Amino acid sequence: PENYQEIVTAWLSSGLADPKSVVVKWLGAPRQGQLPVVKDRQVSGYLVDFTVNARNLFGAYTGPQKHTALIHNGKVVTATGFIYH
Repeated sequence: PENYQEIVTAWLSSGLADPKSVVVKWLGAPRQGQLPVVKDRQVSGYLVDFTVNARNLFGAYTGPQKHTALIHNGKVVTATGFIYH
């Protein structure tokens, strides 16, 4: 999707401790692919690679961390490398 940056940025904002501090570096255009969403279920869509540097709960930047998000039907449905509590 052409608006992949807006889709991923909005999704990030909903889960980060300090969404206003986020610095995203895009690592290429979206490509077709799939990721597991639940145990044995793969979902197809568009994979977007990026790094994120944002402040954590203590106010310190985490440093750039690489992630891949899967966009399906205009929404991020899963991503690699994130742990939410």
